[in-house]
Amino acid sequence: MIEIRVERTIDRPIDVVFDRLAAVDHYDDWLPPSMIFVDSRLSEDGAQIGPGTEFYDSTRFGQLLGKITEYDPPTRISFLQRLRWGGVDVFESRPAYTLTSRNDQTHVVHEGVGRFFGVFRVLDPIGRLMADRERSRVVDALKQSLEG
Repeated sequence: MIEIRVERTIDRPIDVVFDRLAAVDHYDDWLPPSMIFVDSRLSEDGAQIGPGTEFYDSTRFGQLLGKITEYDPPTRISFLQRLRWGGVDVFESRPAYTLTSRNDQTHVVHEGVGRFFGVFRVLDPIGRLMADRERSRVVDALKQSLEG
């Protein structure tokens, strides 16, 4: 099991930060491609953002099917993402963001849990390092995109 936690304070109001996180089909507008992430898009064009909204994250390892599992504007949003290869579950990730308003700033707590399945569990140590870097990179890019 892989667990991560990243905290940052962003110098923007909470609703602005939440809206940026909820717009999963626009992550590639502010999150540059990395060793893992390439882009995101909604499973259905024009879908309403909310609980159950499905999306795809393109990664260097394949396409993750994602779904918004919790949607409580402007304080909480969480996701479930799964990577499958040839019909076999490889990895599952459950990233979540909890936002707290502090005057005109927003404190962001990003927590995530991930796990590899079956024989892929041997990848846990590498997955942990990659998750730590990638999740910090995401929150830092969010902060930079909003504070400019």
